[in-house]
Amino acid sequence: MGKSLRILHFSDFHLNGNKLQQAEHVLDFMLKALLEINNEKVIDVIIFSGDFLEKGGEGFQHDILNGLNVFKEKILTRITSSLGLPLSRVIFTPGNHDIDRSKIDEFAEDGIELRANSNKDVISLIEGKTSHVTSRAASFKEFEKKYYEDCEDIEYTHSDFNSQIILTIDGLNIGFTSVNTIWRCGVDDANKIVMGINQLIENPINHKQLDLKIAVTHYPVDHLKEFERKDVTNILGNKYDLFFTGHTHRGDVQPLLSDQGNVVWAINAAGTLSNNIYEKDNHFKNAFQIIDYDKTIGCKIIRYLQAEYTDFSLDRMYGENGILFRPILTQQQISLISRQNEEQENERRLEIFKSKIYPFIPVKEFVKASPRLMSSEFISCPAIDRIKSQLVDQTQKTLRLMALSGMGKTRIIAETFNGQDNVFYSKSSSCANSISAFVELDRPITLIVDNCEKEIARHIQKLIDENGKNIRLITVYNVLTPDEKRISASVLELNYEDTASVVKTMIDNEESLKDRPEIKEAIKERSGGIPYMALLMIEGYKKNQNLKIEKIDDILSALLEGGKSIEKFTSKSMEAISLFEPLGYKDNYSDEYDWIRNTPVINHLSLDKETSKCTLDDTVRDFLSRQLIEEDGPCIRIRPRPLAEWLTEKWLEKNGESIPDVFNVLNSEEESLRRRLTRAMSRRFQEMTDSAFARQLFAKLNNLDNGSFHDERVAFTEVGSRLLLSMGTVNPQDVSSNIFSLLKRNTTDWIKENIKYETRRNLIYTLERTVSFSDAFKSSALALAKLANAENEDFGNNSNGDFNQLFHVFLSGTSASLEERFSVILYLRENLKENGNLVLSAINNALHSHGFSKISPSSQLPKDYEPTPEEIHVYWTRAIELLKEIVQEDGAFLDKAAEMISNHAMGLISYESDLLFDIIGFISEQKKFDWPSMRESLSHIYYWKNMTDEKIKTPLKYWMDKLEPKSFFGKLKAHIQDIHNGRIEHKSFEEEADAFMLEMEPFALEFINNSIYATQEFVDICGDNSSDWFWLIRAINPILQDKVKADQLINGLSDAVQKLPIDADSRLILSLLAQIPDGASLILLRDKWHAEGRFQLAASLSGIIENRYESQYSHIKLGYINEGYDNYCVNNYLGYSMSHGTFNDIVDFASQMLDDNIDTVEVVYPYLINRVRFRIHDIDENTLGKLENLLLKYEFSDSTSALNRDIVDLMGDLLQQHNRPEFAVSVHRLIVKTTSTTYLINKPFDHIYFSLLPKYEDVLLPIILNDLAAEDERVLFYHAMRMNLGSGFGSGAGPLFQCSEDRIKEICLSSSPSLAVNLAQMCPVYNYSEEGKVSGLSDFFLWLCDHFGDEKDMLDAFSSNMGTFSFCGNEISAMDASRIPLFEPLLSHSKGTVRSWAQRQIDSLKAQHDYEKGNEDYHKAIYGKPL
Repeated sequence: MGKSLRILHFSDFHLNGNKLQQAEHVLDFMLKALLEINNEKVIDVIIFSGDFLEKGGEGFQHDILNGLNVFKEKILTRITSSLGLPLSRVIFTPGNHDIDRSKIDEFAEDGIELRANSNKDVISLIEGKTSHVTSRAASFKEFEKKYYEDCEDIEYTHSDFNSQIILTIDGLNIGFTSVNTIWRCGVDDANKIVMGINQLIENPINHKQLDLKIAVTHYPVDHLKEFERKDVTNILGNKYDLFFTGHTHRGDVQPLLSDQGNVVWAINAAGTLSNNIYEKDNHFKNAFQIIDYDKTIGCKIIRYLQAEYTDFSLDRMYGENGILFRPILTQQQISLISRQNEEQENERRLEIFKSKIYPFIPVKEFVKASPRLMSSEFISCPAIDRIKSQLVDQTQKTLRLMALSGMGKTRIIAETFNGQDNVFYSKSSSCANSISAFVELDRPITLIVDNCEKEIARHIQKLIDENGKNIRLITVYNVLTPDEKRISASVLELNYEDTASVVKTMIDNEESLKDRPEIKEAIKERSGGIPYMALLMIEGYKKNQNLKIEKIDDILSALLEGGKSIEKFTSKSMEAISLFEPLGYKDNYSDEYDWIRNTPVINHLSLDKETSKCTLDDTVRDFLSRQLIEEDGPCIRIRPRPLAEWLTEKWLEKNGESIPDVFNVLNSEEESLRRRLTRAMSRRFQEMTDSAFARQLFAKLNNLDNGSFHDERVAFTEVGSRLLLSMGTVNPQDVSSNIFSLLKRNTTDWIKENIKYETRRNLIYTLERTVSFSDAFKSSALALAKLANAENEDFGNNSNGDFNQLFHVFLSGTSASLEERFSVILYLRENLKENGNLVLSAINNALHSHGFSKISPSSQLPKDYEPTPEEIHVYWTRAIELLKEIVQEDGAFLDKAAEMISNHAMGLISYESDLLFDIIGFISEQKKFDWPSMRESLSHIYYWKNMTDEKIKTPLKYWMDKLEPKSFFGKLKAHIQDIHNGRIEHKSFEEEADAFMLEMEPFALEFINNSIYATQEFVDICGDNSSDWFWLIRAINPILQDKVKADQLINGLSDAVQKLPIDADSRLILSLLAQIPDGASLILLRDKWHAEGRFQLAASLSGIIENRYESQYSHIKLGYINEGYDNYCVNNYLGYSMSHGTFNDIVDFASQMLDDNIDTVEVVYPYLINRVRFRIHDIDENTLGKLENLLLKYEFSDSTSALNRDIVDLMGDLLQQHNRPEFAVSVHRLIVKTTSTTYLINKPFDHIYFSLLPKYEDVLLPIILNDLAAEDERVLFYHAMRMNLGSGFGSGAGPLFQCSEDRIKEICLSSSPSLAVNLAQMCPVYNYSEEGKVSGLSDFFLWLCDHFGDEKDMLDAFSSNMGTFSFCGNEISAMDASRIPLFEPLLSHSKGTVRSWAQRQIDSLKAQHDYEKGNEDYHKAIYGKPL
């Protein structure tokens, strides 16, 4: 050809009559660009490929002809005139927006569509020319005819469908075919587009010799129905040079290859839309194309884009710098295109197959399209491994995989079959129509249908059985009812217990949870063994630091309903059950479930009583089978926990206003049921932290104006306070405000008197939680302050303890900032009279710098606030300044403030030394520099090994000197403190003692030489017996060898004593007198004090005198008889006296005091025990006898319980360390006599028989057994001692049965039957193996059965003995169960009485087992652990 044709191609203008100005605006910019292009090279022809108008003439009252005429005037005429072209140079085709949709008969459309399934069908429809086919485009054809008939130099022919235009341009004869592909548009266009190949075949242009042939239509070939595409492509490729389309706005260029190897270039236009000016995406911005075509070279497509909302410019991202060149193709290129087309055809056929089998898709594609499903690590377990192996077992033709939503069913399918061919998956059970497509395939197929209920599974299986022998069917479902399992398939079931290990591994593998054990435990507990739940919570924690699940409604609805809607009564029943965590359901706790069934304010079923009960029963039964209700011992609970909380929220939304009514009903129930139900409901409510509605409801209930819980009669009861506790974590701000408001309006005395026990604890527990939230901190802290001012508890975590902890800088238990906390201190400071001690306590705790501790917080509570060093500095500075203000305002707080700062000195010096020295200066002046506790603290700091900073040591030394005490004893104490704090390690005690003596000598000399003992300071010190003046006394001793100085001291001390109370007892004075060598002077002083009535000093001094001279006992005895000396004085004398050094002297002296009627309980026996207790191993025979006589004379009494036990312990030591058979018999007879006449609550003899037996069994056994068999007053001995002699509460043999059992049996046979009865209640209950496990009933009891089995009293006695058997462990029921087999051998005993008794024991143990097991399971259900 050799000549080039330049074409302007644009499409899809969508002219809207209401937006003509915008259209003209777009056109202005378009024309601006076209003029520049035309100046460069003249545009020869314009092709517009459809969609003149918007939506069938919008803005033109849907008058399509009018709209098209406006388009001609406003658009086409302007373009042609600007380019200097006649209107005949415009070639156009109709678009789907250019039809008159009002002419479409929808009913007729269905019939037409049924007759448009092949080329023949379509040609027949076109040739029929019915109005249903042609009327929708009639207006367009009318416009087209008028347009071209008005043109000159043009050959125009047309039909009701296509049109042909022949133009001669620069000597080129060009034929244009406008093909109508919009004649089927109107309803569901996407699946109805056809052309009719006769529009191309029966075309006059095909029979003419032309230089170029160009086809134009609106829809690209790939939009046509499948059966037309190949034929249309062949005709276009064989008959045409270029093919222009619109509609898609994508602007691409593709080669269409015919079977004969001919190519036509298909050029698709981008849109030029008036309402598309501000489009961001380059793919859809307004654009037009310039095509330069030369038949000998190829075509060049240039794209212009409205990139910046105004001008059209060259799209340099298109092709190569804005130009896409498509040359004439070589044979090699055509072959390549042919191969590509073949591949595309295969893909197309695959797509057709996919459309036939839809909703099935190849499992590989399902996995690829499900990145979230496969995003997490797959964790297996034995149950999952077993299921996977069965899923791939080709011998199993029909399988049904069942598990709740979220258990990982679909993931198991994906992991099992990913990568396998001929496996197809459908997530929809509406797939039966696709089975026929698989039947046509002649190869083994596995079909997997998810969310497939039983009836649909049966229907699909039937279709397969009838037609497809090579098809395996796997159905998957999430409702585990027995009915759904009744199907002719192998059911593979996955339960919570199976996946618990999967959840644990998921949690353990998650790096973000590594150091958060409480979060791990919360996820494990809340997920209920469902892996998907655990995954969502882990993701929630990683994203938002909480366990909130996004889109929870959809997830939980699917879990609850299982694909079907549930009726409202079932829903209400589940909501009622969800309120309790957990709910007692059977056995001892069925009353909880009965209460729900009988309480309309809870179940809200609005049914009669019997129907309500049946509805609830049916619901529980159904959801137990579906595993959404689980039995936990005697309880039930809804699981997983998010489902239970979601249902509770639904209940609250519908019935929350009735909570006050629930409160009233609960309060009317008996105590046990009330407490259990309240606890269970509270546990659920406090888990509702993610529920916005619960927060709103709890806000309303706690409203300070009209909230039902803003009432002491509700809030300050056991039930009300427990419910407040549950609401506190959900809505901390409103709950804490309510509690504070109620406390604030009551007096301290009223609070102390009326808020006690469980109510008080519940309130404190509530405030412990609410105070951790910063927005609830102030009201919570002030409420705790009110309770602290009215404290009536003395354990650690009372309100005082909780309040004080809040002000710690770390581990405070609150997320409130230090500033917020200090604001509470300032609030309380306003009423210093009432809150002074609390304010000082808060400041004290604020200044803590170390030693913080706190119980691990709940995962529901926010983290404690962690202040910066700068914040701590400001906090401490303000605390110190406030402390100064308080002390200046009220001096009564000075001493507390001083003690506080002394205690915090070490902490403050480490971080804030300037603050410390500042407050030291302030308080020192207030105390006139008399501050011993601070001097002691500073000494400790100064000599601290880590204190090396000289800048701090210098002011430390300054203040140590400044606070140096002025008094003698003050200086002495400070000096001793400095010696201890700066102590140097010595090689021996002697060396250390010498060093101390050297330090004390100056003080000793000053004490004597300056007569310190004559000062008032000395008198004051004498009353303090807590201080230790050992080293001073020791240093004074050498000085007092001078008689003059000794006499001066005696006189001085005598004078000092006159200033003391008459009953004073000064260790300091007595220690000084003990250094005096002259005993005569001391006797005179003692006599003087005795005469003055200073008996305690006189008696003590008598002991000191006795150490150096003769015995002073006669003086003491005389004073005791004359009632001058009391027991206290005698004990002082004995305490200072070091005489009676030998064992014999001690015993003799005790006997002497006993003979002299000295008090035995207060003096004699305590003296004896203290002196001999640890020395009896080397006592001589003579003294031993005297000691035994003394002990046997002791009279036991309940008023002397401690001494009783000391006496018995000493007896036991004597019996064990010496061989004393006669004494053993005497001790036993003393015990028999005492227990037969006196009831001793403290039971002093409980262990003594371990010292008597079996060591002395030869002499004692007949006597003891005789006493046990006695039926006189000695029966009291049996009742008092049987537990101690026999097995008692222990599991082994008591002292009696550590003796020879043969001798016991021999005596028993010759004794009265009462002995056998008593021994049955004392003997060991069980035999034990070497490993310590029970192996059977005791041999002795079995012997009793053989010889005394007819004695009912003996068997009853052994029953009683078993009742005393103690059990250490968590589960009593396990012990009961283990005991049952022990009695079974006796069911075949020779004696009928024994057989009957054994059966009764077994029955009793079974009943006891059931009772205890119920209690244990209930406790475990509530607390997660056994009793």
